[in-house]
Amino acid sequence: MGCVRVLKDSRCPWQTYEIGEMPVEAYICQRLEEAVPQGACLLISMAMPALQASTLRKAPVPCRLGEGAWLIEEAEVPAQAEDVAQMPVEGFDAWPLGEEEGRLCTDAYAHMRLNRFVNELRVEELLRLGVRIPDPTGVTVSADSTVEAGALLRAGTVLRRGTHIGAGCEIGPYTVLEHCTVGQETVIKASVGTDARVGNHVKIGPYCHLRPNTCLKDYVKLGDFVEVKNSTMGERSQASHLTYIGDSDVGSGVNFGCGTVTVNYDGFGKARCTVGDGVFIGCNTNLIAPVEVEEGAYIAAGSTITQNVPADSLAIARCRQTNKEGWAKENRAKKKK
Repeated sequence: MGCVRVLKDSRCPWQTYEIGEMPVEAYICQRLEEAVPQGACLLISMAMPALQASTLRKAPVPCRLGEGAWLIEEAEVPAQAEDVAQMPVEGFDAWPLGEEEGRLCTDAYAHMRLNRFVNELRVEELLRLGVRIPDPTGVTVSADSTVEAGALLRAGTVLRRGTHIGAGCEIGPYTVLEHCTVGQETVIKASVGTDARVGNHVKIGPYCHLRPNTCLKDYVKLGDFVEVKNSTMGERSQASHLTYIGDSDVGSGVNFGCGTVTVNYDGFGKARCTVGDGVFIGCNTNLIAPVEVEEGAYIAAGSTITQNVPADSLAIARCRQTNKEGWAKENRAKKKK
């Protein structure tokens, strides 16, 4: 089961053809021969498991497979093509290539030129769909990533492996997102995300790291040097700077002060922290997992929390301050002797 998208020329929109239950061999013969101009090559960005080297030899047009890269010209099939059947991908995208771009890729330079050509087609498609890209040469978008109209992709943006960007978002500059889903009207600046889900009206960056299994609800704010991993943050929660949130379940309206760390690893296994709605966490706080901070609680700055904190209470876990009057003056006098 799968589909292929064919661009007949740069002035026409994408056309999607469903393969359905039709064998790949029959599909290539029946559809692509009609869709691809004579003398062009067909770029297949992701190979299908059923696509064997023998099939490629029968293809009516030359083909290029996968990110790693071969072009099949006439009956010449590199040995690597035999491994295509091992690639577990359900669909693939296709572009027709001109005579120059369709030459057999034999070195890194040729691969670079071909990848640049394909990215130009992808970016042009997004521009025609209403995506704003001020510097098209500075943006990279994978074939399986999608961007809604009205989004803004700034220079240095890289979208990989099925990333989706919602309408009205501002991504970049210098942001890399891989297999991420981003809602509408969200801003992500100079940050990296992998396998993350981001809601609407979220503000991220600069210099944030969203690690796998991160889920940020609507109106969350993450400032500079914040890392989130395997955690959920509820609506309107925020960590403005220098914070690590790992293996945690965070409610809505939570404030993480600067320097907060969820201490989730004891050298042998990971444990989770639970933070209820409306919790205020002071600066330089350590939450030693497993621990739960219940709804509405306050944690004093500089605390190391090792026990559960009841709802609407104040937790102070630090030494009491002692002032020794005159000590500094006496100490200076001693040092001068």
